[in-house]
Amino acid sequence: MEIKSFIQDWLALANAYDTKNYLEKWHEKAVLDDTSVGHIFKGHSGIKKYFESYFIGYKTQTRLVNLDIISENEAHVEVEFSG
Repeated sequence: MEIKSFIQDWLALANAYDTKNYLEKWHEKAVLDDTSVGHIFKGHSGIKKYFESYFIGYKTQTRLVNLDIISENEAHVEVEFSG
């Protein structure tokens, strides 16, 4: 999948609070280290807790500010959160 399409779809799912499909974007053993909240979330169960707490719980909306595609499978994404 093209990175730009992946990122746009991922953000749309997050903004729609679509937990099931949002989690499908993550590897089942992924590790999310969010220094802004001071926690590490492991696997789908941890990422689900993170998503439900910080996105759904706070009604967070995410807007893409900048996308720099570095390679076929690497990008730098800058977003703005509101909620």
